Amino acid sequence: MALSPDRSLYIYSAHDTNVANTLQALKVFNGILVPYTSAVLRELNSSYYITVSYKNSTTTEPNLLQLPGCESLCPLDQFIELTKDVIPDGLNTECPEKVEAGKKYLIQIPAAGNAIFVFMRPVLCVTYPLSE
Repeated sequence: MALSPDRSLYIYSAHDTNVANTLQALKVFNGILVPYTSAVLRELNSSYYITVSYKNSTTTEPNLLQLPGCESLCPLDQFIELTKDVIPDGLNTECPEKVEAGKKYLIQIPAAGNAIFVFMRPVLCVTYPLSE
């Protein structure tokens, strides 16, 4: 399984609320305010296992997390099964309003999670046609 385009690393930046949403979606959020510079690290190794770590300090190493229903070293297929309820199915599923080609739209996304493996939180959106 190769990443597309052919890359071995993707890095995304997000706000503290995105970090909290990601932790919540993974069912590992402890309810404590997410400090500035925090990060959720998701690593897929060559044996198709995922590890999830939380770095909430610049002075300590990341904490390895264990997702409910999986070991710390979680098989990819099990990870996908555990997170399928928070992975968007696509634009037509998440935003079912018909969109016409060539027309301008304003799309509001009031609740979206960290989009890395941009998966982790369903996207709720409202689409409004813009008047010319």
